[in-house]
Amino acid sequence: MYTNDLYDSGYSARVKKIRQNQLSALYENADKYDIEKPSIQKTKLDNLFIESSNTRTVRDDSITRFRSFSETVRNCLVVEALYKMYSNAMDPVLKADQTNRSIMRKIVTEYVNENGYNIILANMRKASVPMCEMYNVINNSINSILEDCDQTNPDTFVIKNEDKDQFFNDLDCTNTEDVEEAISDRVSNAMADFINTNNKDHEEITNTLKNAQEKIDTVTSADDGEDNDEEDNTTPDGNVQESYQGLARARINKIRTTPKGVFHSMVSALSESVLKHEDMHNEFMTEGHLDMDKIVDRTRIMYTFMEMLNTSRLDRVDEAFISEAIMNLSK
Repeated sequence: MYTNDLYDSGYSARVKKIRQNQLSALYENADKYDIEKPSIQKTKLDNLFIESSNTRTVRDDSITRFRSFSETVRNCLVVEALYKMYSNAMDPVLKADQTNRSIMRKIVTEYVNENGYNIILANMRKASVPMCEMYNVINNSINSILEDCDQTNPDTFVIKNEDKDQFFNDLDCTNTEDVEEAISDRVSNAMADFINTNNKDHEEITNTLKNAQEKIDTVTSADDGEDNDEEDNTTPDGNVQESYQGLARARINKIRTTPKGVFHSMVSALSESVLKHEDMHNEFMTEGHLDMDKIVDRTRIMYTFMEMLNTSRLDRVDEAFISEAIMNLSK
């Protein structure tokens, strides 16, 4: 049978060679005809790919930085709003001290960082009308600040002074005065209860010791007045004296361990912590003794923040919350 395989094979080879010669001639005159050689085309494509990748990397980095800036803005505005309400409810004498203001800001910042601004905003929105107003101010400020940013230009990731001014002006227009006044009143009541309870306990302890000593003196005087002979030479009954002293100690222990208010428990916990930690001695001890004025002031700062969360309904300040706070003080 006749076949044309060899013919076809030879023909294909000749065609392929002719095309190669034509391409070679064409590329030799590439400059004349403004045609790019394959190597040049590949280089340009590689450069285009690199340039595209770099652009994409820069854009992705900018978007990442914008997201970080957005988180910072939200966190910052929540801290500032809570700190403002906290400061307004704080005792004027305490907040006049720069150290106390720094402590207050640290307390607020740590609370926001630990709980998350998103959770706080969600609680704020449904807590009460004044807190909802505060939420709206924060949310509007966030939107205003971020809308002015170009996500591809990190130089625009700033909070402008006019945005800050507008934010604080809007906060001043919220109806939080009643909440702040209620916080202040409750803290003052807790302070008054602490002082009254302390004075009452001190008076009871003093009377208990005095009564015990009077009874011991009575027994001693009775023994001294008796006629004793050599066969019955008695002395003051030591057992009776120890008994009166034991009853006094039991009474004093009962007074001291009787459940007190939260403020009192916080003062006690902080006092114990100061005694256990030498690094706290310089701040809270004077000449080897507890400086109760400083301890009470620090307690009042922390208690006011807890009362703010409670009164504003931003958080559930229940027994577990209070126990944890007291435990942290005693560490």
